[in-house]
Amino acid sequence: MTTILECQIIDIKKIVRKKIDVNIDHYASSFLERRVQNRMNMIGIKSYAEYISFLDEDFLESFELNSTLSINVTQFFRNQTVWDVFKQKIIPEIISLSSSDHPISIWSAGCAIGNEPYSLAMMFSDMLQTNEKKFKIVANDINPTSIGIAKTGQYEFEKLKNIPNSFLSKFLEKIDDDLYKFSDDLKKTITFQVGDVASFNINHVDVILCRNMLIYYADDAKELLFKKFHKTLNDSGFLVLGMAEDVPLSMKKFFKTVDLGMKIYQKVSLDP
Repeated sequence: MTTILECQIIDIKKIVRKKIDVNIDHYASSFLERRVQNRMNMIGIKSYAEYISFLDEDFLESFELNSTLSINVTQFFRNQTVWDVFKQKIIPEIISLSSSDHPISIWSAGCAIGNEPYSLAMMFSDMLQTNEKKFKIVANDINPTSIGIAKTGQYEFEKLKNIPNSFLSKFLEKIDDDLYKFSDDLKKTITFQVGDVASFNINHVDVILCRNMLIYYADDAKELLFKKFHKTLNDSGFLVLGMAEDVPLSMKKFFKTVDLGMKIYQKVSLDP
């Protein structure tokens, strides 16, 4: 198959925006090309020109393509060492910095089927059980199907293998031999919403987790996203990235490195 032309990438972005009002401009062209190829293989289309015509004529195809852009490789407490550092170093500082008048605010950006926000909820609930402070988590993903799964809070037992036994007994209820669900009390701490990270409306956050998603973004879109993160975070708020990700060079002075190996950063109060 020939390489897709940049003008064809632009056409695809325009059609998706026109059909379902979703902006996919920030994705890297190479990533979009792979996802388009996946869709073409599934429906038996041989050329990019033919696919663009199909996309323009078939309203549902924009939804199908958009769904493939969501990254669903996830698990509870993924990269356990990151969570250990987060628990030992970051949460205590978040607790000490947060206002007593407002709950600790957490944004799980690109949450897929909910593993990360539920991991956060269990950890914060456990650490705040002897503290009067409250917390709230907002979690978003571009894929409505993923958000639907997350809202149920139900997962097969084999998916829970990284959750400590103490958390399993404390925060989950058994539905049958192979299916568990998170308790209603824990689910109430999380608000799940459909939405793309780049255009998601959220403010005054103490910590943002955006892990293993930025590698699919174009460089210019990454810079805009980090400006958004900086604006969204409260003073001295924290940002956690994926292990293969980093703050763009142009934005490094706005984020202090807390733990380079674990990709944890803290907002510096400068205007970008």
